[in-house]
Amino acid sequence: MLVDAHLHVWRARPDHPRQAATIVSPASDVPLELLCHYMAEYGIDRAVLVQPLFPGEDNGYVADSAAADPDHLAAVCVVDPRAAGAADRLEYWVRERGCRGLRLRPRVPEEAACFGRPDTWPLWERARELGTVVNVLAGPAHLSAVAGL
Repeated sequence: MLVDAHLHVWRARPDHPRQAATIVSPASDVPLELLCHYMAEYGIDRAVLVQPLFPGEDNGYVADSAAADPDHLAAVCVVDPRAAGAADRLEYWVRERGCRGLRLRPRVPEEAACFGRPDTWPLWERARELGTVVNVLAGPAHLSAVAGL
Protein backbone atom coordinates (compact mmCIF):
# COMPACT_ATOMS: atom_id res chain seq x y z
CA MET A 1 0.00 0.00 0.00
CA LEU A 2 1.29 3.47 -0.89
CA VAL A 3 0.30 6.46 1.24
CA ASP A 4 1.05 10.11 0.51
CA ALA A 5 1.32 11.28 4.11
CA HIS A 6 1.36 15.04 3.57
CA LEU A 7 -0.23 17.00 0.77
CA HIS A 8 -2.35 20.08 0.27
CA VAL A 9 -5.60 20.79 -1.54
CA TRP A 10 -7.42 24.12 -1.38
CA ARG A 11 -9.97 26.44 -2.88
CA ALA A 12 -8.85 29.88 -3.98
CA ARG A 13 -9.40 32.85 -1.68
CA PRO A 14 -8.75 35.84 -3.96
CA ASP A 15 -10.61 38.17 -1.60
CA HIS A 16 -8.56 37.18 1.46
CA PRO A 17 -7.28 40.37 3.13
CA ARG A 18 -3.85 38.89 3.92
CA GLN A 19 -2.82 37.24 0.66
CA ALA A 20 0.87 37.65 1.48
CA ALA A 21 0.38 35.55 4.62
CA THR A 22 0.09 32.34 2.63
CA ILE A 23 2.55 30.43 0.49
CA VAL A 24 -0.27 28.84 -1.49
CA SER A 25 -1.89 30.72 -4.31
CA PRO A 26 -4.93 32.63 -3.04
CA ALA A 27 -6.07 32.98 -6.66
CA SER A 28 -5.82 29.38 -7.93
CA ASP A 29 -7.47 26.18 -6.80
CA VAL A 30 -5.69 22.92 -6.16
CA PRO A 31 -8.83 20.80 -6.00
CA LEU A 32 -9.38 17.34 -4.61
CA GLU A 33 -10.20 16.11 -8.11
CA LEU A 34 -6.65 16.89 -9.25
CA LEU A 35 -5.24 14.97 -6.29
CA CYS A 36 -7.46 11.97 -7.08
CA HIS A 37 -6.25 12.04 -10.68
CA TYR A 38 -2.60 11.99 -9.54
CA MET A 39 -3.29 9.29 -6.96
CA ALA A 40 -4.73 7.05 -9.68
CA GLU A 41 -1.92 7.88 -12.12
CA TYR A 42 0.84 7.05 -9.63
CA GLY A 43 -0.83 4.17 -7.78
CA ILE A 44 -1.27 5.98 -4.45
CA ASP A 45 -3.80 4.15 -2.27
CA ARG A 46 -4.36 6.69 0.51
CA ALA A 47 -3.52 10.30 1.29
CA VAL A 48 -3.41 12.67 4.24
CA LEU A 49 -4.76 16.14 3.46
CA VAL A 50 -2.94 18.75 5.54
CA GLN A 51 -4.43 22.21 5.91
CA PRO A 52 -2.14 24.58 3.98
CA LEU A 53 -0.66 27.82 5.25
CA PHE A 54 -3.73 30.00 5.08
CA PRO A 55 -4.27 32.44 7.92
CA GLY A 56 -7.05 31.42 10.27
CA GLU A 57 -8.72 28.11 10.98
CA ASP A 58 -10.96 27.40 8.00
CA ASN A 59 -10.31 23.66 7.70
CA GLY A 60 -13.58 23.05 5.90
CA TYR A 61 -12.19 22.04 2.52
CA VAL A 62 -9.76 19.41 3.82
CA ALA A 63 -12.36 18.10 6.27
CA ASP A 64 -15.09 17.87 3.63
CA SER A 65 -12.69 16.30 1.14
CA ALA A 66 -11.63 13.58 3.58
CA ALA A 67 -15.22 12.97 4.68
CA ALA A 68 -16.20 12.36 1.05
CA ASP A 69 -13.82 9.37 0.85
CA PRO A 70 -12.82 8.24 4.36
CA ASP A 71 -11.45 4.91 3.11
CA HIS A 72 -8.74 6.71 1.18
CA LEU A 73 -8.36 10.18 2.72
CA ALA A 74 -7.71 11.65 6.17
CA ALA A 75 -7.58 15.32 7.17
CA VAL A 76 -5.18 17.29 9.38
CA CYS A 77 -6.63 20.56 10.68
CA VAL A 78 -5.10 23.77 12.00
CA VAL A 79 -6.11 25.31 15.32
CA ASP A 80 -4.47 28.51 16.51
CA PRO A 81 -2.96 27.66 19.89
CA ARG A 82 -2.85 31.38 20.83
CA ALA A 83 -6.62 31.82 20.71
CA ALA A 84 -8.94 31.16 23.64
CA GLY A 85 -10.85 27.90 23.35
CA ALA A 86 -8.26 26.21 21.12
CA ALA A 87 -8.79 22.79 22.73
CA ASP A 88 -12.56 23.02 22.20
CA ARG A 89 -12.09 24.02 18.56
CA LEU A 90 -9.79 21.04 18.07
CA GLU A 91 -12.46 18.80 19.53
CA TYR A 92 -15.00 20.26 17.08
CA TRP A 93 -12.75 19.59 14.07
CA VAL A 94 -12.05 16.05 15.27
CA ARG A 95 -15.46 14.92 16.57
CA GLU A 96 -17.81 16.92 14.34
CA ARG A 97 -15.80 17.22 11.14
CA GLY A 98 -13.71 14.03 11.22
CA CYS A 99 -10.18 15.45 11.21
CA ARG A 100 -7.58 12.93 12.36
CA GLY A 101 -4.65 15.24 12.97
CA LEU A 102 -3.66 18.70 14.22
CA ARG A 103 -1.03 20.85 12.52
CA LEU A 104 0.91 23.26 14.73
CA ARG A 105 3.15 25.75 12.95
CA PRO A 106 6.00 27.28 14.98
CA ARG A 107 7.76 28.15 11.70
CA VAL A 108 5.01 30.71 11.10
CA PRO A 109 6.39 33.84 12.78
CA GLU A 110 3.10 34.82 14.43
CA GLU A 111 2.76 31.35 15.98
CA ALA A 112 6.39 30.74 16.96
CA ALA A 113 6.37 32.64 20.25
CA CYS A 114 3.65 30.49 21.80
CA PHE A 115 5.04 27.11 20.75
CA GLY A 116 5.65 24.95 23.79
CA ARG A 117 4.40 27.53 26.28
CA PRO A 118 2.45 26.13 29.26
CA ASP A 119 -0.71 28.05 28.27
CA THR A 120 -0.89 25.87 25.11
CA TRP A 121 -0.64 22.58 27.00
CA PRO A 122 -4.44 22.15 27.21
CA LEU A 123 -4.47 21.91 23.40
CA TRP A 124 -1.82 19.19 23.48
CA GLU A 125 -3.69 17.39 26.27
CA ARG A 126 -6.95 17.47 24.29
CA ALA A 127 -5.11 16.12 21.24
CA ARG A 128 -3.90 13.23 23.40
CA GLU A 129 -7.38 12.58 24.80
CA LEU A 130 -8.85 12.56 21.29
CA GLY A 131 -6.13 10.30 19.87
CA THR A 132 -5.20 13.06 17.43
CA VAL A 133 -1.90 12.90 15.56
CA VAL A 134 0.10 16.12 15.93
CA ASN A 135 1.94 17.37 12.84
CA VAL A 136 4.52 20.06 13.64
CA LEU A 137 5.84 22.47 11.02
CA ALA A 138 9.09 23.25 12.82
CA GLY A 139 12.70 24.15 12.19
CA PRO A 140 15.92 23.42 14.06
CA ALA A 141 15.23 26.28 16.47
CA HIS A 142 12.11 24.46 17.70
CA LEU A 143 13.63 21.03 18.33
CA SER A 144 14.19 21.50 22.07
CA ALA A 145 10.55 22.55 22.51
CA VAL A 146 9.38 19.56 20.45
CA ALA A 147 11.51 17.23 22.57
CA GLY A 148 10.04 18.70 25.75
CA LEU A 149 6.51 18.27 24.51
